[in-house]
Amino acid sequence: MPDAESDVDLLINFDPEQKSYDNFMELSFFLEDLLGRKVEIIRPQSLNKYIDPHILNQAETVAH
Repeated sequence: MPDAESDVDLLINFDPEQKSYDNFMELSFFLEDLLGRKVEIIRPQSLNKYIDPHILNQAETVAH
């Protein structure tokens, strides 16, 4: 069970035309300011094949 001090892990698919390091970092800083806690953004392409099933089992879709 996450606590109030835990970070927020987000699995995000970026639009290929919008995918850049600057957009990645800008979104990360924006979400940290908005949520008031550390945010870790994970792209589906960077998931480890051993950890992937555990992450996807806990994932909740919030927007398409």
